[in-house]
Amino acid sequence: MVSTAVDFGIFRSLAHHPELWNWKKICGFLDRLEDRWDDPRVQSQLVPYLSAQLDRWPDELPRYAQHLWLHHAMRGREVPQLQFANAMQFISQETNDRYITRLFDSPHLSRITYLDLRALRLDDNLIFAVLNAASLKNLRTIDLQQHQWGRISPWLRDEFANVGYVCNIHG
Repeated sequence: MVSTAVDFGIFRSLAHHPELWNWKKICGFLDRLEDRWDDPRVQSQLVPYLSAQLDRWPDELPRYAQHLWLHHAMRGREVPQLQFANAMQFISQETNDRYITRLFDSPHLSRITYLDLRALRLDDNLIFAVLNAASLKNLRTIDLQQHQWGRISPWLRDEFANVGYVCNIHG
């Protein structure tokens, strides 16, 4: 097992270079720390340091939440690694309204600015949950498929405009 001190050096090295490949490596190291997440050194040193460094990364560089993180969070498991992601994409996850609502209730989603919902079956309730999720306070862009948009009620389409999200519709 790698020590926390060594992990901190690795995180420091990766976090200073905003690149997609470095984000993927950071995710792997975060997953390896899962059983030591409550370690005082992790909480007092690593989490604040990594948060500060990732805040310096360009917003345009997506730091996608790992699919396993989403899977666990949708099933009610605590996934603190989500606090470092700024984007979520759903690909082939088994979901339903209950799972999605549970995920969006996570307190670790405050950095999420981008949601790719194109692979989900959407209904008004799910869209309403997204629009009203307190944890998604920084959400700016949502991607949907054309057929999804056509099934959303007109009042809910107006709600997108009211909250100021960019909604990309893909054909």
